[in-house]
Amino acid sequence: MERRYRRVIVIVSDPLVQEGLRLLLQDLRCDVIFVRNHPCLRRLLTTGTGCPQLIIAPTTLENGGTGEDIIDELRAYYNTDIPVILLESEHSFDVIDYSDRRNIHVSDCLHPKQLRKTVMELLNHAIMPSIQ
Repeated sequence: MERRYRRVIVIVSDPLVQEGLRLLLQDLRCDVIFVRNHPCLRRLLTTGTGCPQLIIAPTTLENGGTGEDIIDELRAYYNTDIPVILLESEHSFDVIDYSDRRNIHVSDCLHPKQLRKTVMELLNHAIMPSIQ
């Protein structure tokens, strides 16, 4: 049985991190959409892109915005509790509180093996349909 594609929105601006995540996620048969910041997200949403099965975001963005804002905006736009991996190197009280209240997985590393495992676990538990 052929695995179906899953749509993943990744918020990242670093080209090297972006390439690494693209390769890892495509190997898992994910349709990867990269968003750098809020303006890019708003442009994406005007295209009618379907609901992602997973969001990967950092806590802070290069332009001073936050990953939390983008996560909240995507979840509100699609009106569903999309699974999230929040990339955070420091587990501050605010990040832990935010992630606990919103059922978000916090990861402090980009180690491919661990990230692959987490992505697979979240996608396997996502109740949203795959991309046809």
